[in-house]
Amino acid sequence: MWKKSSPKTSETPDGLTVIERTTRLQGNLFASAPVRIDGVVDGDVYVEAELTVGSEGQITGTIKAKEAYIAGKVRGDLFVDGALSVAESADIQGTIEYRALSVEMGAALEGTLRKKAPEDAASAHGDGGRRGKFQSRIRPGKDPDVSAPAPAEASGSHTEV
Repeated sequence: MWKKSSPKTSETPDGLTVIERTTRLQGNLFASAPVRIDGVVDGDVYVEAELTVGSEGQITGTIKAKEAYIAGKVRGDLFVDGALSVAESADIQGTIEYRALSVEMGAALEGTLRKKAPEDAASAHGDGGRRGKFQSRIRPGKDPDVSAPAPAEASGSHTEV
């Protein structure tokens, strides 16, 4: 009597949240899976995965994402842990923080751009990134693995022992 029909789905990855162009969201958006915004969001957007703002998409608020592709309009601060790609049609106003940046010619960016330090820089020395470039000098004779060059090496001649 009742036919069981399967739901109609579009070709989207599992867990993708889509804000369609006819949708307006007022409030904050939190997602652990990828998000695509083609409509309007008035509020903060926090995405633990990839964020895509389509050419008709608009966000007014703070954005934090793992990776982002922006082709629409953003009014607010944008913090991207990884790569940020800005399309020709993008219009962004606010502070933009990224690890890697790609901007197409014609994109509008207004505000402050800040490149994040590489993730492994803080952990490379095991000191939480506190070591500055002048604090890591090696002093001959003081460090166990480093010795002062022999006089022959210093003058440029080579002597075998």
